[in-house]
Amino acid sequence: MKSPILLLKTIALVTLGVFINPIAHSQSDGKGRKDFFRIYDLKKKKIGKGHINFVNDSLIGLRLNGKLKQFKFTDIGVIKTKRSGGHSVLIGSAFGASLGILIGVASANPDKLFGYTATEGAIGFGTLGAVGGGAVGGVAAGTRRAETFIINGKLENWKIFKEQF
Repeated sequence: MKSPILLLKTIALVTLGVFINPIAHSQSDGKGRKDFFRIYDLKKKKIGKGHINFVNDSLIGLRLNGKLKQFKFTDIGVIKTKRSGGHSVLIGSAFGASLGILIGVASANPDKLFGYTATEGAIGFGTLGAVGGGAVGGVAAGTRRAETFIINGKLENWKIFKEQF
């Protein structure tokens, strides 16, 4: 039988890791934000996505997977923040499944009346965790603040956007 203390330590460590990142960044002044951006051209076709690397008088640089892409403000129609809802559900589901598997394996005891093996615990708790995490991700996607900046290739609109970043 796995120790209940080990289970509690694992849950505490995972919970602590989940809450440290948002708390550390909650006092941000907005400059240098790490929001995810999607850039659309003047015809509303997506031409780029990623995190802002730089913004200057005529260009925006986005970094995604270590690759830098630059876009001229004259080619930009709209800039939107926020990842898609599917991304939030996927990440929530993956986190919930991982935590559920840990709990299912750590609490396995086939000798009890309604006991289960580590494999059965991983499957059952992992499935429950995936569904629960996906639901939390869906709720989070619905409550997340999204911003849309309409540039339409105009210098005035670009200056307003640039001041915020």
